[in-house]
Amino acid sequence: MQTNPDQVRVPVPLKVLWKWTGVSTALHVLGIGALCGLSYMNHQKAEAARQAKAAAEDAALKKKEAEDAAKAATNAPPVGVTNAPAAPPSGPLTAVPTPATTNRQAEAEKALGIDKIAKPGDLPKSPFSSKNDDLLKDLK
Repeated sequence: MQTNPDQVRVPVPLKVLWKWTGVSTALHVLGIGALCGLSYMNHQKAEAARQAKAAAEDAALKKKEAEDAAKAATNAPPVGVTNAPAAPPSGPLTAVPTPATTNRQAEAEKALGIDKIAKPGDLPKSPFSSKNDDLLKDLK
């Protein structure tokens, strides 16, 4: 049997290899797609469980608040006695700090090292600088 020298013949094993490469690609796409679908469904199930738990906790909190309100209503003062707060000040609304709040705030600022009173002339000092630092000493 004679073959034409102008014709290029692809060996049969290469055709089979190319066919099975396509089949393998299709199977991998289907397998990875199935795994992604399962992962998504498990995520949705976990999210629904988390939302149900949050709703149950919210319902329990509301029930406790209702019980506390009912308990407070039964311990209400007599009708003639009122514990009304003082009238709010007229004028611009400003927050008036209570002494306890101011004291706690001052303690917290002191503990954190916060200086609330800064002067315009004060330059912040770097924790990395020293007294002998002179940046212009090389130029002198």
